[in-house]
Amino acid sequence: MAKLVPWGKLYFEDDDIPVAIISLEEAQSRRSTLIERGFPTDLVNGFWPACDMRGLPDSALHSYKEYFDIKRIYGRPPVSAELGCLFSHTAIIKWLAEQDVVSSVIIFEDDVVLDESNGFEGLTQLAEGLSGFAKSGKPYICHLGLKKEQWKFALTRKILTEFSLRHEQDLFNLVDSKSKIWRAHAYIISKRAAKQYLEMVDKTGFLADDWKFIISQTSAKFIFVTPPMFTQDEEVVSTIDPNKERELVNSQQAHNGNNVSKSTDFRKNVNNALKAIKRSLKTFAFRCFRTLPGKKLY
Repeated sequence: MAKLVPWGKLYFEDDDIPVAIISLEEAQSRRSTLIERGFPTDLVNGFWPACDMRGLPDSALHSYKEYFDIKRIYGRPPVSAELGCLFSHTAIIKWLAEQDVVSSVIIFEDDVVLDESNGFEGLTQLAEGLSGFAKSGKPYICHLGLKKEQWKFALTRKILTEFSLRHEQDLFNLVDSKSKIWRAHAYIISKRAAKQYLEMVDKTGFLADDWKFIISQTSAKFIFVTPPMFTQDEEVVSTIDPNKERELVNSQQAHNGNNVSKSTDFRKNVNNALKAIKRSLKTFAFRCFRTLPGKKLY
Protein backbone atom coordinates (compact mmCIF):
# COMPACT_ATOMS: atom_id res chain seq x y z
CA MET A 1 0.00 0.00 0.00
CA ALA A 2 1.42 3.34 -1.05
CA LYS A 3 2.06 6.03 1.56
CA LEU A 4 2.22 9.76 1.02
CA VAL A 5 5.20 11.09 2.95
CA PRO A 6 6.99 14.45 3.27
CA TRP A 7 9.72 14.93 0.70
CA GLY A 8 12.21 15.52 3.52
CA LYS A 9 11.86 12.03 5.01
CA LEU A 10 15.29 10.67 5.86
CA TYR A 11 14.85 7.15 4.46
CA PHE A 12 12.33 6.21 1.82
CA GLU A 13 10.69 2.84 1.48
CA ASP A 14 9.70 1.28 -1.81
CA ASP A 15 6.01 2.27 -1.51
CA ASP A 16 6.66 5.83 -0.33
CA ILE A 17 5.45 8.64 -2.57
CA PRO A 18 6.94 11.97 -1.47
CA VAL A 19 4.87 15.14 -1.40
CA ALA A 20 6.41 18.60 -1.84
CA ILE A 21 4.26 21.62 -1.01
CA ILE A 22 5.87 24.80 -2.33
CA SER A 23 5.49 27.60 0.18
CA LEU A 24 7.30 30.76 1.18
CA GLU A 25 8.81 30.69 4.64
CA GLU A 26 6.62 33.61 5.67
CA ALA A 27 3.37 32.00 4.43
CA GLN A 28 2.39 30.42 7.74
CA SER A 29 -1.26 31.44 7.33
CA ARG A 30 -1.48 29.64 4.01
CA ARG A 31 -0.08 26.47 5.50
CA SER A 32 -2.49 26.70 8.43
CA THR A 33 -5.32 26.99 5.92
CA LEU A 34 -4.11 23.85 4.16
CA ILE A 35 -4.30 21.92 7.43
CA GLU A 36 -7.79 23.28 8.06
CA ARG A 37 -8.76 22.05 4.59
CA GLY A 38 -7.69 18.50 5.42
CA PHE A 39 -4.05 18.36 4.38
CA PRO A 40 -2.01 16.05 6.66
CA THR A 41 0.00 18.10 9.13
CA ASP A 42 3.27 16.28 8.47
CA LEU A 43 3.06 17.03 4.75
CA VAL A 44 2.34 20.70 5.37
CA ASN A 45 5.00 21.18 8.02
CA GLY A 46 7.50 19.48 5.74
CA PHE A 47 6.90 21.99 2.95
CA TRP A 48 9.41 22.82 0.24
CA PRO A 49 10.84 26.35 0.76
CA ALA A 50 9.90 28.41 -2.29
CA CYS A 51 12.52 30.37 -4.20
CA ASP A 52 11.66 33.95 -3.28
CA MET A 53 12.60 36.39 -6.04
CA ARG A 54 9.90 38.96 -5.43
CA GLY A 55 10.94 42.55 -5.77
CA LEU A 56 14.31 41.92 -7.42
CA PRO A 57 15.40 44.87 -9.58
CA ASP A 58 15.67 44.45 -13.33
CA SER A 59 19.45 44.56 -13.13
CA ALA A 60 19.38 41.40 -10.99
CA LEU A 61 16.82 39.65 -13.18
CA HIS A 62 18.94 40.28 -16.26
CA SER A 63 21.66 38.06 -14.81
CA TYR A 64 19.45 35.00 -15.43
CA LYS A 65 19.36 33.57 -18.93
CA GLU A 66 15.85 32.29 -18.19
CA TYR A 67 14.66 35.90 -18.09
CA PHE A 68 15.59 36.40 -21.73
CA ASP A 69 14.36 32.91 -22.71
CA ILE A 70 10.90 33.69 -21.35
CA LYS A 71 10.89 37.12 -22.97
CA ARG A 72 11.73 35.52 -26.32
CA ILE A 73 9.16 32.71 -26.07
CA TYR A 74 6.21 34.69 -24.70
CA GLY A 75 6.92 38.12 -26.10
CA ARG A 76 7.10 39.77 -22.68
CA PRO A 77 9.59 39.81 -19.81
CA PRO A 78 8.67 37.69 -16.78
CA VAL A 79 7.84 39.27 -13.45
CA SER A 80 10.46 38.35 -10.88
CA ALA A 81 8.27 35.86 -9.02
CA GLU A 82 7.63 33.92 -12.23
CA LEU A 83 11.33 33.13 -12.30
CA GLY A 84 11.12 32.10 -8.66
CA CYS A 85 8.19 29.84 -9.49
CA LEU A 86 10.16 28.14 -12.27
CA PHE A 87 13.19 27.70 -10.03
CA SER A 88 11.05 26.24 -7.20
CA HIS A 89 9.42 23.63 -9.43
CA THR A 90 12.71 22.84 -11.14
CA ALA A 91 14.46 22.31 -7.79
CA ILE A 92 11.89 19.70 -6.73
CA ILE A 93 12.05 17.97 -10.10
CA LYS A 94 15.85 17.90 -9.91
CA TRP A 95 15.60 16.42 -6.41
CA LEU A 96 13.33 13.64 -7.75
CA ALA A 97 15.69 12.84 -10.61
CA GLU A 98 18.50 12.26 -8.11
CA GLN A 99 16.57 9.85 -5.86
CA ASP A 100 17.38 6.13 -5.76
CA VAL A 101 14.19 4.67 -4.26
CA VAL A 102 11.27 6.93 -5.16
CA SER A 103 10.11 7.15 -8.78
CA SER A 104 7.57 9.98 -8.63
CA VAL A 105 6.69 13.03 -6.57
CA ILE A 106 3.47 14.95 -5.92
CA ILE A 107 3.91 18.71 -6.18
CA PHE A 108 1.51 21.24 -4.66
CA GLU A 109 1.50 25.00 -4.40
CA ASP A 110 0.17 26.30 -1.10
CA ASP A 111 -3.05 27.81 -2.45
CA VAL A 112 -4.77 24.54 -3.37
CA VAL A 113 -8.23 23.46 -2.29
CA LEU A 114 -8.91 19.80 -1.64
CA ASP A 115 -12.02 18.21 -3.12
CA GLU A 116 -13.59 16.63 -0.05
CA SER A 117 -15.35 13.85 -1.99
CA ASN A 118 -11.99 12.27 -2.83
CA GLY A 119 -9.63 13.43 -0.14
CA PHE A 120 -6.15 12.10 0.33
CA GLU A 121 -7.39 8.53 0.21
CA GLY A 122 -8.30 9.06 -3.44
CA LEU A 123 -4.95 10.74 -4.11
CA THR A 124 -3.11 7.83 -2.51
CA GLN A 125 -4.99 5.35 -4.70
CA LEU A 126 -4.25 7.38 -7.81
CA ALA A 127 -0.57 7.79 -6.99
CA GLU A 128 -0.28 4.09 -6.22
CA GLY A 129 -1.96 3.16 -9.49
CA LEU A 130 0.44 5.35 -11.44
CA SER A 131 3.55 4.30 -9.54
CA GLY A 132 3.92 1.13 -11.57
CA PHE A 133 4.29 3.19 -14.73
CA ALA A 134 6.79 5.48 -13.01
CA LYS A 135 8.86 2.53 -11.80
CA SER A 136 8.93 1.07 -15.30
CA GLY A 137 10.38 4.31 -16.63
CA LYS A 138 7.31 5.86 -18.25
CA PRO A 139 7.54 9.66 -18.55
CA TYR A 140 4.27 11.24 -17.49
CA ILE A 141 2.81 14.26 -15.77
CA CYS A 142 -0.60 13.84 -14.17
CA HIS A 143 -2.42 17.09 -13.41
CA LEU A 144 -4.70 16.88 -10.38
CA GLY A 145 -6.99 19.83 -10.95
CA LEU A 146 -7.54 21.43 -14.32
CA LYS A 147 -10.47 23.77 -14.73
CA LYS A 148 -13.08 22.37 -17.08
CA GLU A 149 -12.91 25.26 -19.51
CA GLN A 150 -9.24 24.38 -20.05
CA TRP A 151 -9.87 20.87 -21.27
CA LYS A 152 -13.48 20.51 -22.41
CA PHE A 153 -12.44 20.80 -26.07
CA ALA A 154 -9.16 18.89 -25.69
CA LEU A 155 -8.84 15.61 -27.56
CA THR A 156 -7.29 13.65 -24.75
CA ARG A 157 -8.07 10.74 -22.51
CA LYS A 158 -8.81 11.56 -18.93
CA ILE A 159 -8.40 9.50 -15.78
CA LEU A 160 -11.72 9.23 -14.04
CA THR A 161 -11.70 9.56 -10.26
CA GLU A 162 -12.81 5.93 -10.16
CA PHE A 163 -10.38 4.56 -12.69
CA SER A 164 -8.87 1.40 -14.06
CA LEU A 165 -5.22 1.14 -15.07
CA ARG A 166 -5.42 -2.22 -16.83
CA HIS A 167 -4.68 -0.93 -20.32
CA GLU A 168 -1.67 1.31 -20.72
CA GLN A 169 -2.66 2.30 -24.25
CA ASP A 170 -5.87 3.76 -22.83
CA LEU A 171 -3.95 5.87 -20.33
CA PHE A 172 -1.14 7.57 -22.19
CA ASN A 173 -2.39 9.88 -24.91
CA LEU A 174 -1.03 13.32 -25.55
CA VAL A 175 -3.23 16.31 -24.96
CA ASP A 176 -4.49 18.02 -28.10
CA SER A 177 -1.64 20.22 -29.34
CA LYS A 178 -4.06 23.13 -29.82
CA SER A 179 -5.11 23.16 -26.19
CA LYS A 180 -3.43 25.58 -23.82
CA ILE A 181 -3.23 24.04 -20.38
CA TRP A 182 -2.01 26.32 -17.61
CA ARG A 183 -1.63 26.23 -13.80
CA ALA A 184 0.87 24.16 -11.87
CA HIS A 185 -0.79 24.06 -8.45
CA ALA A 186 -1.13 20.26 -8.22
CA TYR A 187 0.44 17.45 -10.24
CA ILE A 188 2.35 14.17 -10.10
CA ILE A 189 5.52 13.78 -12.15
CA SER A 190 7.45 10.58 -12.79
CA LYS A 191 11.22 10.33 -12.52
CA ARG A 192 11.67 9.74 -16.24
CA ALA A 193 9.63 12.85 -17.04
CA ALA A 194 11.67 14.72 -14.42
CA LYS A 195 14.89 13.88 -16.22
CA GLN A 196 13.46 15.06 -19.54
CA TYR A 197 12.23 18.23 -17.84
CA LEU A 198 15.73 18.94 -16.57
CA GLU A 199 17.24 18.43 -20.02
CA MET A 200 14.83 21.06 -21.30
CA VAL A 201 15.62 23.46 -18.44
CA ASP A 202 19.29 23.27 -19.37
CA LYS A 203 18.39 24.55 -22.83
CA THR A 204 15.81 27.22 -22.11
CA GLY A 205 13.67 28.94 -19.52
CA PHE A 206 9.87 28.89 -19.68
CA LEU A 207 6.82 29.50 -17.51
CA ALA A 208 6.39 26.69 -15.00
CA ASP A 209 2.69 26.26 -15.77
CA ASP A 210 2.96 26.23 -19.57
CA TRP A 211 2.18 22.56 -20.03
CA LYS A 212 1.79 22.84 -23.78
CA PHE A 213 5.39 24.03 -24.07
CA ILE A 214 6.69 21.47 -21.56
CA ILE A 215 5.03 18.55 -23.33
CA SER A 216 6.07 19.77 -26.78
CA GLN A 217 9.70 19.89 -25.67
CA THR A 218 9.74 16.45 -24.00
CA SER A 219 8.30 13.02 -24.72
CA ALA A 220 6.38 13.04 -21.44
CA LYS A 221 2.68 12.21 -21.61
CA PHE A 222 0.21 14.65 -20.11
CA ILE A 223 -2.83 13.21 -18.36
CA PHE A 224 -5.27 14.56 -15.81
CA VAL A 225 -8.01 13.52 -13.45
CA THR A 226 -11.64 14.44 -13.79
CA PRO A 227 -13.42 15.63 -11.81
CA PRO A 228 -10.50 17.58 -10.35
CA MET A 229 -9.09 16.48 -7.00
CA PHE A 230 -7.39 19.77 -6.17
CA THR A 231 -8.39 23.20 -7.41
CA GLN A 232 -6.72 26.54 -6.87
CA ASP A 233 -8.02 29.05 -4.35
CA GLU A 234 -9.32 31.96 -6.41
CA GLU A 235 -9.74 34.22 -3.38
CA VAL A 236 -6.15 34.51 -2.18
CA VAL A 237 -3.85 37.22 -3.52
CA SER A 238 -1.23 35.83 -5.88
CA THR A 239 2.28 35.78 -4.43
CA ILE A 240 3.63 35.63 -7.97
CA ASP A 241 1.90 38.71 -9.28
CA PRO A 242 0.13 40.58 -6.45
CA ASN A 243 0.13 43.84 -8.41
CA LYS A 244 -1.18 42.13 -11.56
CA GLU A 245 1.80 43.28 -13.60
CA ARG A 246 1.31 40.43 -16.06
CA GLU A 247 -2.24 41.51 -16.81
CA LEU A 248 -1.03 45.03 -17.55
CA VAL A 249 1.77 43.80 -19.80
CA ASN A 250 -0.49 41.32 -21.60
CA SER A 251 -3.17 43.97 -22.03
CA GLN A 252 -0.65 46.42 -23.50
CA GLN A 253 0.70 43.71 -25.79
CA ALA A 254 -2.79 42.87 -26.98
CA HIS A 255 -3.42 46.56 -27.67
CA ASN A 256 -0.16 46.91 -29.56
CA GLY A 257 -0.86 43.67 -31.40
CA ASN A 258 -4.24 44.98 -32.54
CA ASN A 259 -2.63 48.19 -33.75
CA VAL A 260 0.02 46.24 -35.59
CA SER A 261 -2.64 44.00 -37.07
CA LYS A 262 -4.71 46.97 -38.24
CA SER A 263 -1.62 48.63 -39.69
CA THR A 264 -0.66 45.42 -41.47
CA ASP A 265 -4.17 44.99 -42.87
CA PHE A 266 -4.14 48.57 -44.17
CA ARG A 267 -0.83 48.02 -45.95
CA LYS A 268 -2.10 44.79 -47.47
CA ASN A 269 -5.24 46.49 -48.74
CA VAL A 270 -3.22 49.33 -50.31
CA ASN A 271 -0.83 46.87 -51.96
CA ASN A 272 -3.71 44.80 -53.31
CA ALA A 273 -5.39 47.93 -54.69
CA LEU A 274 -2.16 49.02 -56.41
CA LYS A 275 -1.73 45.57 -57.94
CA ALA A 276 -5.30 45.66 -59.23
CA ILE A 277 -4.75 49.11 -60.80
CA LYS A 278 -1.50 47.91 -62.36
CA ARG A 279 -3.24 44.87 -63.88
CA SER A 280 -6.03 47.10 -65.25
CA LEU A 281 -3.52 49.47 -66.86
CA LYS A 282 -1.67 46.58 -68.48
CA THR A 283 -4.92 45.17 -69.85
CA PHE A 284 -5.96 48.59 -71.19
CA ALA A 285 -2.57 49.15 -72.84
CA PHE A 286 -2.65 45.71 -74.45
CA ARG A 287 -6.12 46.30 -75.87
CA CYS A 288 -5.05 49.71 -77.24
CA PHE A 289 -2.00 48.11 -78.86
CA ARG A 290 -4.19 45.53 -80.64
CA THR A 291 -6.22 48.30 -82.31
CA LEU A 292 -3.16 49.90 -83.94
CA PRO A 293 -2.70 49.26 -87.69
CA GLY A 294 -0.13 46.67 -88.62
CA LYS A 295 3.27 47.75 -89.91
CA LYS A 296 3.70 47.60 -93.66
CA LEU A 297 6.51 45.41 -94.96
CA TYR A 298 7.40 47.48 -98.03
